[in-house]
Amino acid sequence: QQHPILTLLIGMLHKLFTSKGLERAESRSRVCSLGILCLEHFPSRERGQLLRFVSNMCQSKVSSHRLLGVELIGEVLCQAWFWKDERNCQLKKTSDDAAEVSSLDLNSSFVQLALGNDVENDNIATTSLLLFSSLHSRLTDKLPAVRTRTAMSFVGVLQKSNVNSVMGLEIQTSSELNQEKESDDAFIGKSLTTTLCKIGPSLVHSLRN
Repeated sequence: QQHPILTLLIGMLHKLFTSKGLERAESRSRVCSLGILCLEHFPSRERGQLLRFVSNMCQSKVSSHRLLGVELIGEVLCQAWFWKDERNCQLKKTSDDAAEVSSLDLNSSFVQLALGNDVENDNIATTSLLLFSSLHSRLTDKLPAVRTRTAMSFVGVLQKSNVNSVMGLEIQTSSELNQEKESDDAFIGKSLTTTLCKIGPSLVHSLRN
């Protein structure tokens, strides 16, 4: 059972994420920073619940909700704690995994290509695919501002993957001690690269169409 304080905090974040005035970049930046800070300290289960809410924001009829949703997702995908949760989820399957699959739009060509013939694929049907799918869906948003913000989030994720992969490689080869304990930079880079390789063909295919 969820702790009452956590329930209250999540409710407050729901309210904050859907408040007025988020059309302004400065307001979104402040809310996004607070959201990332809270998510970092939430237990994994509560993180998953809030991230599904953020994913749903990307489908909202309110443009400011979609703007904040794609901005939050871009930041979340660059966090070490998110990818550590992903790894733990793959190592130990939980009841939340089914929620991730049920939250996906299985009729989406992007999701179908990423999952292949097996929607229960433990290595792909995770929160990362849900977030990437939500982000991808906004590349064709009717509003230019949302499309631009989505593209910026994708660019940020790709840059993080590239820079951290290189940094992680340099760190690993410079010290034997670091070979025993992977740095956050190396871990993020490796995790992002692995996931991007999995969804890459579906992303390229959908963009071409």
